[in-house]
Amino acid sequence: MHEFGICRSLIDVALSALAERETTQRATSLQVEIGRFTAVVPDSLRFYFDVLSRGTLLEGAELNIESIPLRTRCRSCVLEVEPELPSLLCSQCEGVMEIVTGRELRLVSVDVPEEAA
Repeated sequence: MHEFGICRSLIDVALSALAERETTQRATSLQVEIGRFTAVVPDSLRFYFDVLSRGTLLEGAELNIESIPLRTRCRSCVLEVEPELPSLLCSQCEGVMEIVTGRELRLVSVDVPEEAA
């Protein structure tokens, strides 16, 4: 259910970017990066995007989602892995693991067609 709030924020940021461009063109697509560790369900995000973008310059735009894998790195031996679930301890030296990627939630771009001159 947290996808609703995330989508609302995503739409606000995208509309703000369009306002900065001073365009009245509808967006054709949005590129978003979502880390696996965020627990965001892409299909739910797309559903809310379709509903919440109605009546805006984002209505009808395609929401392209790139999934970023979860990667962890040991602070001691620097072993880097893509675990199914994050572990606090390194399987190699039992050092502390830190998350390297997988927490991202970024609007990368908002695409609009070129305005006719």
